[in-house]
Amino acid sequence: CCHSISVGTMRTTTASQKVTVHVHNALSGNLYATVLVNTGDTVGRCKEIVEAQSSSRLSSLLCGTLHLAESLTLTDCGIHDGATIQALEVSPEEERWIENLSKGWGFKAIPREMQGNRRVAHAAL
Repeated sequence: CCHSISVGTMRTTTASQKVTVHVHNALSGNLYATVLVNTGDTVGRCKEIVEAQSSSRLSSLLCGTLHLAESLTLTDCGIHDGATIQALEVSPEEERWIENLSKGWGFKAIPREMQGNRRVAHAAL
């Protein structure tokens, strides 16, 4: 996947077609899901489909070392039929503190080691 795309580069969108994409955990290599998606779907939509099929909460999708922006389409990212991409999962501790913040907890109630976590800090905004 993404073999010919660089950061900030977008491909011309063509007619959407169905493709199979394999999504693996970026750290363990374990398969989250194999999904059937449209090339016109956004990365964010693909992430939602993987989350629904795997019962996992994902923070982002990657292609090699390239972070895939959720607003881009799969075509924009060079994702093709049979492509394998990676995902980073939100840890249970991150999820717990993000949920607590959504319930109105103050940022100072979060343990110091979690205050430096980008996703938790973003949820506090």
